[in-house]
Amino acid sequence: DFGTGFLIAPIEFSRDTIFIDCDTVSDTLQVISGAPWTASTDSAWITVSPNSGSSSTTLVVSVAPNSNGTLRYGKVIVSGLGTQAEFWVAQGDTLPCYVASLPSAFISNQQCNDTLSSVNQYVYYTGVSGASAYRIQVLDSAGVDHPIFKNWSAANFQLSQAMGIASNATYAVAIAAEVNGIWTDYGPTCMLTTPPELPVTQFVPINCNDTVASLDEWLNVNSIPGAADYRFEITPLLGPSIIYDRGGPWPNFRMEFIPGVAYNTTYSIRVKAAFGSEFAEYGDSCLISTPDPPTTQLLPNQCNQTIASWSTYLFYDGVPAATDYQFELTDLQNNVIVDERNAPSALLLLGWISGIQASTTYSMRIRPFIDGSWGTYGPPCTITTPPGPVLRRATDPFAAQAEDQMKCWKAYAPAGSSKLVLQYTGEGKSLPAFLELFDLSGRTIARMPMASLGSGQEVVVQRQLPMGTYLLVLHAAEAPQYQQKVMVR
Repeated sequence: DFGTGFLIAPIEFSRDTIFIDCDTVSDTLQVISGAPWTASTDSAWITVSPNSGSSSTTLVVSVAPNSNGTLRYGKVIVSGLGTQAEFWVAQGDTLPCYVASLPSAFISNQQCNDTLSSVNQYVYYTGVSGASAYRIQVLDSAGVDHPIFKNWSAANFQLSQAMGIASNATYAVAIAAEVNGIWTDYGPTCMLTTPPELPVTQFVPINCNDTVASLDEWLNVNSIPGAADYRFEITPLLGPSIIYDRGGPWPNFRMEFIPGVAYNTTYSIRVKAAFGSEFAEYGDSCLISTPDPPTTQLLPNQCNQTIASWSTYLFYDGVPAATDYQFELTDLQNNVIVDERNAPSALLLLGWISGIQASTTYSMRIRPFIDGSWGTYGPPCTITTPPGPVLRRATDPFAAQAEDQMKCWKAYAPAGSSKLVLQYTGEGKSLPAFLELFDLSGRTIARMPMASLGSGQEVVVQRQLPMGTYLLVLHAAEAPQYQQKVMVR
């Protein structure tokens, strides 16, 4: 017993919808089948002939007049051996007249026959009442359509929404609307021209395929007139790419701008310019290598000196990416003291070094802690400590908090002013602290107490500063906790 079998013969049509216009009372389509079939309708105003057949046949669909003038739909069902299929019939009393009588969508006269500033520029058109979708025809000079389909109501589009749009090319654009399931004719044609290709840029040749002397060395990019910003794509030979926006029309870059930049590493970097909100294409990439980790030492004005007091700050060259510093002090009897700063700050009070003695001459060397290992000691420098007693560093419960808050400061000079404004961008909190600004000779430029900090709080250095580099130091619990460089240009 092999059970009962069913034979199914599929039914297909040459099209799935028939639109009956105002001057036509009938239309035809092909019924494609290899078995007997019968045809029926769900609407009294539709008739079909023949209403049955045994193979592929031309089916005539006739409609009665539509007296009320509204668009109507009906369905024809064709049933065969074990299956059925259906197609739609749409009719209005004057259907083409109905479609043509709808107002056309057309582009604003202010933008028609114009060259756009960008392919992302919005093009506005007059919408059609009751439209649920729009079809935007974008014909190039060869007659190829690059259509845009919209099923939202905002009466605008961007040529960038079309596929294959070229720069410096003219397109014939027209718009059709879908109302109650029927598409209107295209409205008036409007010629739109895309702007020339945005200029590309790259690093100047002298900075390309080179090793920088230091991470803060300036690298120049070919300047593009009218550029509002520059975006850098930085790709190490091993690892993902990093994107850095310069944040303004400045055609230059420093390797220290790279988050987590590593020494003795080669990066492939390319750059592109922004014009308004639109970026050009990237220019050619450039290989730039970082140097070996640098050394550091006391600033020259404090080297080979007797330090005036235990409250005198010693400054040394800060090393980008360093997270700590270690000090080696050797006295005249070759006794050696080694201690750590335990912070990335490039300043020191001698009393912080365990075991240091008063009125003693030391040869002092400093080395940075970078990428998980200690670097090389820099050149030695002879110093003599002041008379005692030694001012030891107090226990400081605010150190971590101070360091976090120091990272939330930014410095800027208002337009037309040479005064320096320091703005706090972190969370508001209380912290018994003060800011102190030094020049590189160690001279105090300004001292600014703070009982508390609020987000957006600004501190103004009430004096004009000449161009140069300064050190901004945050003090807490009677000791400096964190410092950063401030450059006035």
